[in-house]
Amino acid sequence: MSTKNRQRRAAKARRRAAEHGRPKRTPSPDTPPPPSASSHSPAFIALTKAILDSVDGRPRPADVEQLARHPVEEQQRAVDTLLSAWVSRLIARSWTPSDIAEIVRRHAGEPAVALVLGLVAAETAQHDPATVAPEWRAQLTGVEPATGVSVWVSRSGLVWPDARAELLGLMIAIAFLPELEVVMSPPGSWRPVAGPARGVDERMLAKVRALLAKAESTEFDEEAEALTAKAQQLMTEHAIDRAMADAGDSAGPAPSVRRLWLDAPYVDAKAALVNTVANHNRARCVSSRLGYVTLVGFASDLDAIELLSTSLLVQATRAMRLAGRQVSRAGTSHTRSFRRAFLLAYGRRIGERLADAAAGAESQADIARGGSLLPVLAAREQVVSDYVDTLFPKLVTRSVSISNAAGWGAGRAAADLARLNAHDEIERTG
Repeated sequence: MSTKNRQRRAAKARRRAAEHGRPKRTPSPDTPPPPSASSHSPAFIALTKAILDSVDGRPRPADVEQLARHPVEEQQRAVDTLLSAWVSRLIARSWTPSDIAEIVRRHAGEPAVALVLGLVAAETAQHDPATVAPEWRAQLTGVEPATGVSVWVSRSGLVWPDARAELLGLMIAIAFLPELEVVMSPPGSWRPVAGPARGVDERMLAKVRALLAKAESTEFDEEAEALTAKAQQLMTEHAIDRAMADAGDSAGPAPSVRRLWLDAPYVDAKAALVNTVANHNRARCVSSRLGYVTLVGFASDLDAIELLSTSLLVQATRAMRLAGRQVSRAGTSHTRSFRRAFLLAYGRRIGERLADAAAGAESQADIARGGSLLPVLAAREQVVSDYVDTLFPKLVTRSVSISNAAGWGAGRAAADLARLNAHDEIERTG
């Protein structure tokens, strides 16, 4: 293949990656180079070459053939060494266990998730438990440290050539992943924070969870929307109490960061819905092409925001599916554009209801406090915005458009009583 043809294929692969949310295959400056023969086995060198030479997520047949010439045991040892090194690299680049599980699940399937999380657990076990964040340990609940690729292959029931192909795809998927924003201290660096707990009130969160469970289970749209609005009201009241308590503390809390992964398809429409919830709860939402959104706000708000966002995504998806498939008179399917427009409209309409619930609670609380509340809330929002500017210095805003008027109308009708105000533009990075 000529150099120009190879360049055209690589450029096409990068465009497809950008369009479909796949990791770009262009090596970054810190992508590990092929190792030298003096430091690694020939099988390891062949394996690394197969990954770094990959185009559009597939290794070249010649590279696979070169790797296959070595004994199976050497191939598996090479996979153990390289896969462990790149999982460690992901941890160093601020990927949490749940982040790693999500990206692997999307590109390599559930069996590979078990293998990679086992490697994360093995890496974690090398550190003093006192230096591992409780949230990190929670994400590894029930995960045993990996004992090697050979054991995984035996348990999976695959023959080695098939297992090798899956493992190559897995390593290609994670080899080019970018560094993420820090949401949790990696193992070995966590230290407990002195001072009073500032998290969400568990009793309030339990009430919100119960309301949303009822909203998800009811068959009546009006009841679901009223229950969701009540949940938003409780969230706002709690946030007000927390904000006023923090206002009297000169060393108040700093904003926190959290990632929420969204299932395909219609990721941009679902991100718009999460953006709606964040905006009405004094937080910011930044979308990534990898398939997640980053939520930035105070810890006392983020738990409830994530809970409400997840519930609304369930409700919106259920309403969307009830609308059924959409086919023109000529037999052409418009289901995809209809559903995307449906979700965008649903989110916008639900936002109007959340805005009403939040504004009502804030107004009453401000009057009860003699007008001292709104300046405090405004100051907290400014702190969050400043933190977002620090985390995402190259943040851009992109418009979210629709191409199916019927879907937009159906979405607004489905959420007619739950008026959620989703912005038409979503902040995006990466």
